[in-house]
Amino acid sequence: MRAFICVEISEEARNEILRVVEEIKKSGLINANYVSGENLHLTLKFFGEILDEKANEIKKKIETINIKKFEASIGKLGYFSEDFIKVLWVGLENKELKELNEKIEELFGKEKREFNGHITFARAKHISDKKKFREFFNSLKIKPVKFVVDRIILKKSELTPQGPIYSDAYTKKLG
Repeated sequence: MRAFICVEISEEARNEILRVVEEIKKSGLINANYVSGENLHLTLKFFGEILDEKANEIKKKIETINIKKFEASIGKLGYFSEDFIKVLWVGLENKELKELNEKIEELFGKEKREFNGHITFARAKHISDKKKFREFFNSLKIKPVKFVVDRIILKKSELTPQGPIYSDAYTKKLG
């Protein structure tokens, strides 16, 4: 199975991200693949294809995480790759989220890149005028919506021609 560890966001945070997505779509400045509302999440660790026995090992390690639930909020829009603008995201910043990421990295290995808590909401296919798009994108405002992070989820991802279908393989409630 294809799998990753994530945290989910509240309906209110999801709706705020989708509001921004609609503004971007209306601009006509970008051709992109947008993440469906139900698939918006913060990935903490991506594993790729794993066997069932590996999934069981991951579940056991997740169970050892002892962190209290905490409040996070969305609040900053950005994109990866200044030159190419490939991934559009909304950021999440807070101390507990970094602590959770550090625990995940202790258990499953450190990532090559520095942790940047974000929710990907679009992958650009084509932008005809990058300067105009940057100006538009940088003028967008997102409401800082708070939500409670009270669980860590091991998700199974099935790739289909219509996009990925996610299902929960395991859920660990935070204290």
